[in-house]
Amino acid sequence: MIEQLTKLLSVREAHLHSAHVQFTRAAAAHAVVERERTALDEELRLIGAQRSGWERQWQHWLRADGVLCRGQEYNLLHLRLTAWESDTRELHAEVSERYRESEAAVVTARTVLRRQQLRVDQLRRELEAAIRITRSRNSARAASRASDDRVLPGRVATEALEQS
Repeated sequence: MIEQLTKLLSVREAHLHSAHVQFTRAAAAHAVVERERTALDEELRLIGAQRSGWERQWQHWLRADGVLCRGQEYNLLHLRLTAWESDTRELHAEVSERYRESEAAVVTARTVLRRQQLRVDQLRRELEAAIRITRSRNSARAASRASDDRVLPGRVATEALEQS
């Protein structure tokens, strides 16, 4: 039984190692996507700051001159900011979806890893208990044999006399 438990433990430990590798890969992939998402958040913040600067500038032109003195420049800057913001928001949406998927993969891998760890821990406890029981039985047998060996020499002599 101990041999079977030992073999099963080695198989379960291999599964645990595989689950750990899978979890590590999922966590690393999630970290990459998280960095992408953080970079896009920063880019959106930068776009927002540029848009605020742009709006302050054209409002200044209106207050100072009463008209937009650089209308074409105003339009080009507005179009560039809008296109940049639109592209970044679209990319952010894609990365956010990948982020949710990678986060789910990490949760799944963590759950599998925990289950495998619990199985290995339980099997180790069972193996340790089996080893203790076997040692206890072997110790009891050895004690019984020692006690029998002390009693048997006298009994063997008595039986030999009775047979003669």
